[in-house]
Amino acid sequence: MSGEESEKRERTVRPRVAVLIPGGIGEEDYVPSLLDLLVRLSAHVDLWVFSFSRQRIHPKIASAGPKVILPPEWISRNSPAKMVYLLGRLTRDLSANRFDLIHGFWASLPGMTAVLAGKLLGAPSLVSIMGGEPVYFPDIEYGGAGGGIQKILRRWTIDRADAVTVLTSYHKRVLESGGYHPRSLSVISLGVDLSQFPYRPKRIGPNIDIGFVGSVNNVKNPFTLVRAFSIIAQSVDCRLTIAGPDLLGGKVQAYASSLGVGEKIKWLGKIGHAEVPSLLQSLDLLLLPSRYEGEGVVAMEAYASGTLVAGSRVGLLAEAGEDVTAGPGDAGGLARKTLALLQKPELVEGLRVRNRKVAEAWGIERTVADYLNLYESIGVS
Repeated sequence: MSGEESEKRERTVRPRVAVLIPGGIGEEDYVPSLLDLLVRLSAHVDLWVFSFSRQRIHPKIASAGPKVILPPEWISRNSPAKMVYLLGRLTRDLSANRFDLIHGFWASLPGMTAVLAGKLLGAPSLVSIMGGEPVYFPDIEYGGAGGGIQKILRRWTIDRADAVTVLTSYHKRVLESGGYHPRSLSVISLGVDLSQFPYRPKRIGPNIDIGFVGSVNNVKNPFTLVRAFSIIAQSVDCRLTIAGPDLLGGKVQAYASSLGVGEKIKWLGKIGHAEVPSLLQSLDLLLLPSRYEGEGVVAMEAYASGTLVAGSRVGLLAEAGEDVTAGPGDAGGLARKTLALLQKPELVEGLRVRNRKVAEAWGIERTVADYLNLYESIGVS
């Protein structure tokens, strides 16, 4: 058998896929769900990961075997030269290695580059929308659908990709309401590793442990979180644990003190993902008042763990029902829903069972299978 025939046979068994990401696979700074997904995909395809951020690679990626390409050290994080270099490097590598698919995560630079490279090289392109690309909140300067060239480029990326994925049905509705017209649109959750989040529901009360897990930033709505907690604390004995990096410079702590609940809040700061399962299992309730979420992975992790979840009607929680959700920014409504819920143990148990079934239906194994099926449907074999 010739070398060319041998390579063709190997590629028939393991399609070659180029994945473009902004970062998130570093040893210190990584996105757990993305890292887990790439590791698992690499077991099924010949995966090449092009990162737009230079970082020391996480050991899980290094040991899984995908080839990882990083930008050189001399290009600064926000330099225009970075895009020029990466486009040139990607075009060269993609052309030389005959990729079956180019998959960009986020409809920003990685997604744009995936679509451009696909058109230049005649390969199908897939763009996974992972967050705020189809929205814009000018008061907090969040999202990718603001004015200017970035909005135009993201729209071009989404409309020109051969296929697009979003994270939830809510995410799909937001995209479509923004006037985007992808050629093919699928809902694929980031999923949850059920082995890491076993179902261990905690008996509620009499002292209520409430928690929040995520970055303390404006899109997560921490002021609404603290305001809702202060209302809940007027009626029940409760504590709030906040786990996540503070990106607002102590303003939320000051607000909590002004409401008289500062001493009832424990600020853990950033924690490792390995600490999240035990934290969730220690809580009676996870409170997520975000202004916007594509999914909200920690909600799915709480679902798997048997931890009750209440919050804003966005992302995964948009489908959770009126009993546990309120509109974004409605601290009073969220507090009232929470207090009513805590008085209905039969409803709590029913929600826990339902939520666990949701988590089981959207486990990480399904995420991988859904992506592999989508790869095949757009020409990867």
